[in-house]
Parts: sequence; C-alpha cells; structure tokens
Amino acid sequence: MRMAIGLAIAAVAAAACSTPDAKRADTTPASSAPSVPASPAQRATPASSAPVASNPLKDPKNMLSRRSVYFAYDDSSVRSEDQNLLRAQGTYLMENRGLKVRIEGNCDERGSREYNLALGQRRAQPVKNVLEVLGVEDSRVESISFGEDKPVATGHDEASWTRNRRADLKYPGE
Repeated sequence: MRMAIGLAIAAVAAAACSTPDAKRADTTPASSAPSVPASPAQRATPASSAPVASNPLKDPKNMLSRRSVYFAYDDSSVRSEDQNLLRAQGTYLMENRGLKVRIEGNCDERGSREYNLALGQRRAQPVKNVLEVLGVEDSRVESISFGEDKPVATGHDEASWTRNRRADLKYPGE
C-alpha cells in the first residue's frame, strides 16, 4: 500500500512539472527549500469531537500542524520530502469526511503578477492531485492561487523567497 501511494505521489509530481517561462531561470536547487520532518503521521482525533486544545491541526507536536508544501524556484513539482506531510493530511481528511480543505498556491516576488498567479495555481494543483490520489474527493479540495500577494517572509533575499514558494493547506476557519 505504501509503495502504491509513493508511486502515485511520484506520478502526480511528474505530471505537474511544466516548462519554465523563458523569462525565468531556475537557479535555486530543490534542496534549499525548508525541510519538513519525515516521520510518519501521528494518529489524529477528529477536530469536531475534541476541544481546541487537543486539535491536531493546532498541536505543534503533530505533523498535521505543518501545512505548507515548499517548491524550488520556478517549479511546481511536489518534493519527496513532502510525501509524509501530504499522506498525513490525506489520512486526516479521510478520517474526517465532512471536512474540506483549500490549497493556496504562493510564489516569491520575482516574475510578473500574471506569471506568478499562474505558477501559484500550478503549485496548488499537484498538491490537490496527491490528496485525490489518496482518496479525498475532488469536491472537498479547492485550489486557488495568490501568486506573490501573501508572502510569509517580507525580505528580498533567497531565504525569504524560499519560504514564500509554497502551497498552504487551509481548513475552514483559518
């Protein structure tokens, strides 16, 4: 089963690759993106039946509290480092079938506004595809792009740009 999920994630990631815009050159290696823990997901209790204090989405010790998938410069491929994170999110969504999630694609400030909106959508879509491969219904997953409009880091350097190249999973009320 794990092998099948890994292969499905790899297939979705490969399909999400696109030809870079001629105006932008990929100069940042994928390994420079923030690392995401590779430990298996902790079992989570449904948020609706647990008090806020024990909500796994808000517990910093739980992998479910980490909801950003990072990307290399001008890339929309889901990295192997994010497979466990997406597997945990998919399991949580399958255990909480009434819950919906929105995938928000984001970019750094480089590139035109139009290009970054398109790239943000190209980043959100493969994350959505992975969740669907894991069994989450299409109607429960929305993808949207904010381009460069919602940075988490406001610097104008590689460290800030690395943090802004992401797709965030947002649950209702966030």
